[in-house]
Amino acid sequence: MPAKPVPDTYHTVTPYLVVKRAAQLVDFITRAFGAREVHMMKGPNGEVRHGDFTVGDSHVMLGEASGPWPSQPCSLYVYLPDCDATYKQAVAAGGTSVQEPKTQFLWRSTRRGQGSVREYVVDRDARGRRVAVRIGATRRRSGASVGADL
Repeated sequence: MPAKPVPDTYHTVTPYLVVKRAAQLVDFITRAFGAREVHMMKGPNGEVRHGDFTVGDSHVMLGEASGPWPSQPCSLYVYLPDCDATYKQAVAAGGTSVQEPKTQFLWRSTRRGQGSVREYVVDRDARGRRVAVRIGATRRRSGASVGADL
C-alpha cells in the first residue's frame, strides 16, 4: 500500500518556524494556546533541534535558528472560540499587546491586487473569531493584536 501523501492528523500545509530561543516559543505557545507536544528532539545543549506541536487540530513544527538556518519572521492565524480570553491568556504568557481585540474590516486579496490581507488583524464576524499571532516579525502598528517577539 502506498504511503499517504498527508499523514493522519496533519493538514496539507504545516508551518515550520525557525526561531531564536525555540524553547521559549514552546513555553509561550503551550501557555498561551494550549499547545501539546507531539515530538521533540533536543541537541546536546538542550536546544530544540526539531519540535512538532498541535494547537487545536493543527500541527506547528519548529526548530532553533542556527548556522545555515537563520531565524525567519512569520505570522500565524489561530481560530478561537473565545478571542478575548485567549488574548488575555497570551499576554499573561508573555506576549506583547500591540492592540486589544476589536471588530474590524479585513481586506481580502484579489487577483488584481486590490487590497491585501493585513498581518496581525483581529477579525470577528459571522464566520467565527480569530486572533493573529506574530512571531519574530519586525514591529508594525497595523491592526496588531498580540506579538510574541522571541
